[in-house]
Amino acid sequence: MNIPELSINPLAHRLERIFESVNFKDFVLLLSAFSTRAAVEDKVHLIFAVYDSDGDGLVSADDMELMLRQLAGSTLSDGDLRKLVSRALQQASAEKGLTREQFSKAMRNTDLGAMCVSIDASMF
Repeated sequence: MNIPELSINPLAHRLERIFESVNFKDFVLLLSAFSTRAAVEDKVHLIFAVYDSDGDGLVSADDMELMLRQLAGSTLSDGDLRKLVSRALQQASAEKGLTREQFSKAMRNTDLGAMCVSIDASMF
C-alpha cells in the first residue's frame, strides 16, 4: 500500500477491500464518512461495513474476533478474545451477531470525532 498512514493501520486491508470495487459515486459516499460534517449514521455505516468482514449483513462473533485480532495482535490470548466478544454480544442482546440497527444502537454514545480526515487545500 502506498499511503504510509494506511500501511501501518491494521484495518487497512479491510478498508481496501471495501473501496476496491466501487464506482465513483459510491467512492465519494464512502469517503464522505470521514468528513467533519458527516452524520454519525454515515460513520457508523462505514464502521459496520469494516467489521462485517464476510459481508453477510451481520457482525458475528467471528467478524468481531477477526477485527479484534487485527487490532490487538498477539496482546490478547484466544480465550481473552473470545470472552471479550461474548461479553460484547451479551451486552447488546445479540447471540448470533449484531444487525446494522443493533450495531448502530451499540455505537450511539461513542465519540466518532476522531474519524475525520483533514486535507490542506494549499497542497493542491
